[in-house]
Amino acid sequence: LRGFYLGSQETNADVILISSLYCQALVDGRNFREKCIESGLNKIIYIGGNLVVSEQNLNWEDIKKQFLDMGINWAYPPLTLPEKVIDDLKNDLGMT
Repeated sequence: LRGFYLGSQETNADVILISSLYCQALVDGRNFREKCIESGLNKIIYIGGNLVVSEQNLNWEDIKKQFLDMGINWAYPPLTLPEKVIDDLKNDLGMT
C-alpha cells in the first residue's frame, strides 16, 4: 500500500481510495494510517471490495469495525455501488 500514500503525496490528493480484490486488505492495511501520518499525510481513506478471505467467517459490521479501528475513514462491503462512494466523497470534500 506504500504506493497509495506516496501517490497521494505526489499528486496532493485529498483522499486515498483503495479497492481490494484479493482479500488481504486486513493484513495489508495494518499500520496504513500510521504510515500516512509518518509521511506527513492526513488524508481521508476509503477502502472497499473483497477485503477479507471468506473463511474468516466475520460479519460485515465486524470487518468494518476492524478497518475503522485501523484509522480507515470509510470501509465498504463487496458489491457496493460506485454512487455510494461518490456521494460520500462529495460530502467529505464539501461538494454537496
